[in-house]
Amino acid sequence: MDDRYGPAYLGAKDWFRATPANGASMRAVAAPMPAPVFELRELLAILRQRWTLIAFCVAALAIAAGIYGLTAQKRYVATTQLLIDTRGLKVVEGDVNQRFENAETLNADLESQMRILMSNSVLRAVVDREHLTNDPDFVPRPGLLGRLRAMVLGRPAGSAEPEATAASVLERALTVRRSERSFVVDISVAASTPAKAARLAQAVAEGYIDEQANTRQLITKRIGEEVAARLKDLRTQVEAAEKRVEDYKARNNLSFANGKLTLDQDATELTTQLNLARARTARARARVDQIRTLGNRPAQESAAEVLDSPAIVQLRLRLAEAQRQEQELRQSLGPRHPELVAAAARVSEARRAIDQEVARRKQAAELELAQALNSEKAINVQLDRTRKETTEAGQSLIGIRELERAADANRRVYEQFLVRAREITEQSGFQPNQTRIISPANEPVSPTGLSVPVLTILGGIAGLPLGIGLALLGHFFRSGAAGPASPRPATRRATPTLRTTVPAFADINRSFVHSYVATRKFQRALAPPPAVSEIAGRIQRLTPDDPLRIILVCSVEDAEIGSEFALALASSFAWEGLDVIAVDGDTTTMGLSQLSGIVGQPGLYDRLDQGKSIEDSVEWKRNGLPHLLPATMSGGKPVSRDARRELVDRLERLCANVNMLVVDAGIATSNPFIGLLAEAASDCIVVTDVNVTDGDKIAATYDAVSRTGALSPQLVSVSGDKPSSPPSAELPAVSAQVDSPNADEHDKHRKKRWYFGRQRIVGEGKPEKT
Repeated sequence: MDDRYGPAYLGAKDWFRATPANGASMRAVAAPMPAPVFELRELLAILRQRWTLIAFCVAALAIAAGIYGLTAQKRYVATTQLLIDTRGLKVVEGDVNQRFENAETLNADLESQMRILMSNSVLRAVVDREHLTNDPDFVPRPGLLGRLRAMVLGRPAGSAEPEATAASVLERALTVRRSERSFVVDISVAASTPAKAARLAQAVAEGYIDEQANTRQLITKRIGEEVAARLKDLRTQVEAAEKRVEDYKARNNLSFANGKLTLDQDATELTTQLNLARARTARARARVDQIRTLGNRPAQESAAEVLDSPAIVQLRLRLAEAQRQEQELRQSLGPRHPELVAAAARVSEARRAIDQEVARRKQAAELELAQALNSEKAINVQLDRTRKETTEAGQSLIGIRELERAADANRRVYEQFLVRAREITEQSGFQPNQTRIISPANEPVSPTGLSVPVLTILGGIAGLPLGIGLALLGHFFRSGAAGPASPRPATRRATPTLRTTVPAFADINRSFVHSYVATRKFQRALAPPPAVSEIAGRIQRLTPDDPLRIILVCSVEDAEIGSEFALALASSFAWEGLDVIAVDGDTTTMGLSQLSGIVGQPGLYDRLDQGKSIEDSVEWKRNGLPHLLPATMSGGKPVSRDARRELVDRLERLCANVNMLVVDAGIATSNPFIGLLAEAASDCIVVTDVNVTDGDKIAATYDAVSRTGALSPQLVSVSGDKPSSPPSAELPAVSAQVDSPNADEHDKHRKKRWYFGRQRIVGEGKPEKT
């Protein structure tokens, strides 16, 4: 066995004695052991054993780091700050550069500018300006390895383009970082000297500004050329559209004045003239009617007032004067007086003149009425003809309007491009971008990186885990080389994947096991041996949350050895405060029942074919003692094949009421229920006498247990013979035994299951409240 499972690890001082394994053939057929579970003291023991390797790794890495710090080339980093203006000045309305106002878009544009700053075009410009192709820091000369690689690959060393190599090295030395919440970008360049670092950082910033200016000029020039070429096409389209409009007008005899059709203007003017002619006709007809009315009156004194004629007014005045003179003469002269006769003649002459003027005015009014009627008629005829021509020309106007719209659209596009071309031409003369260097690069004072003492310390720190890892790895390799030999192909059975793992332990002296479990008869709890406690603790730590922990213990030849170990293991779990039932699963020898003094009581296999509950068959213990369940069958009747399946369910139901079951299966090869017990179990331990060297028997035991494919048993060997009487010098008297310090924890498990509604164990009274 491995040294790590010796007495120091097991703690066997008073109860167990670790002896060297004496059964090579027995170990040869054992199943492969899983990786051991380390504890801190074992790990420290391994590290103390291999401290020289750990110290060597620490010293070697510390020295290597110090030598690297002394021999590595110093690197100086210079930084310049650049303000990148993504918006620029808006000098003209139609700027060729797109401007962003949204914060998210501005950030994205700034990230794009940072990528441009690290682009190959900017870096190559810096390479050409600073002549970096002649600098060995950026274009190193090929060394021995380079020449050898060139010979193997079949191409000359240094065949790569020097500009590309220098740009690549400069890119690795360049760091661009944006200051938080600003448009300021830090440009850092690492070089072998402070002056070179400052010069390159400044050159990169200036190269980016020049690249932006050149790019703007190129874009403006290209857009101007494209717009000029487009203007020529648009001018041709406008001319063609206007020519189509004029040809259509000529073809359809369409005349326009001031943007309106001439026929429309003529119709408007004729309508106005017709309205005037109708007004004149109405006035002439009214005058004729008035004159005709005056001609029938006996007195015509009112003719002047009606006709409103200057001649009538004068004649009326002359008639009034003649009538006045006639009246004056009639008063002084006789009727035949010549002067009176002459005055009467003047009155008559005045009346005749008035009548003649009225007749003349009547004739003139009738003539004026006839002329007005003729003029109205002529205008009306002309207007009808114009309206007809306008209606006919309206069909042609549909086509001309479509042609004019197309011509107007082409003209507007042409005018817009013409204005845009002029703006672009004017923009090429100035730079609206406000990107500038706000902090020139200064020569760094000290190189970057860690100092030699710090590198040495870090190397030593890195060597510590390396040394620990190598020490553990070497320990594992050594343990594997000294591990079990390869088994014989005829007797080895491939073990399935472990459900739980119990490590193999060193040989255990049987005399103390027998004294522990057989002599005390479980009158009171007794502190278990340290080695058994160690085994119990390892089992419990592997799967602490498994709700069904059923541990199967079997023997190879001597069933009593397995029964004693199973009872000791159950006692160790109970001493730790767990609720454990020690189950006797061996119907042949019933060794566990014999040791515990419960022979003859109904037990595990009782009435399997009737589905009877066996909780009332358990002998329940308190104060840190394991509960006991015998294996006796009622009446000794054999169990039918169909009822055997009930055994697995019975064990699982029983385990649901406690923390764990420890089942003693006796000799595995002779137990008819071993397959069912192995199917229900979560862990399996095979206990054998160290003197058993028959590998076939051990292999047969492994096959019987692992036939279900769920378990991979672990081996515990017991050495020595069963004593005839217990060694009184090593065991305390019964009166000196005390209750388990975990007895309260043991009873608390029982009370908790009763109070919280789990299946109450039949035959157990209500627990007392504490």
